[in-house]
Amino acid sequence: MSQPEISKFSLTFLLLYVDDMLLVTKYKEVMSKVENQLKQKFDLKTTHQVTEFLGLEINRSEGLIRMSHEKKILALAEALEVTLKEKEETLPMKEHSDPDDTSSKEFHPISLFQSVMGTLQHICTHARPDIATALNSLAKYQAKPLISHYRFARKCVNYLLNTKDWTMHYHPSSSRELKQLCYA
Repeated sequence: MSQPEISKFSLTFLLLYVDDMLLVTKYKEVMSKVENQLKQKFDLKTTHQVTEFLGLEINRSEGLIRMSHEKKILALAEALEVTLKEKEETLPMKEHSDPDDTSSKEFHPISLFQSVMGTLQHICTHARPDIATALNSLAKYQAKPLISHYRFARKCVNYLLNTKDWTMHYHPSSSRELKQLCYA
């Protein structure tokens, strides 16, 4: 079976963040060409089998690509001294907690709350969209968080800790249709 002809418009993604770069394309020839062009201008270290990018853990097996943030979740839980409670796999927003509760006092330091929110947002964006609703409800309090907001953020961390082995799965497909799955 012969290789399909490579179009001069082959889809290629170059993800760049400060000094970390990820090059994604379907064809090895395109990968080599872009890599050689970059090496002419920059001093690059090449890793052909990516296992981690910006804290995102990438695992390939049985034709699947699995992505997770297990290490980042464990580090965040340790930093906040959140311990594994009884098996709790309930989404934070389905609980009775209300992040709009304004009866508690202001939380200090604000920078800690903002740092936790930034880490949770990174985790949510790349591998755990299941916490998006909870994070969106907390985001409006980043300038002036209350203790109840910090507790709610810790509840999100506890949920992630209890579900740290959940991963985002990508399956190979020849279909070009867009599919959406939702846990509601």
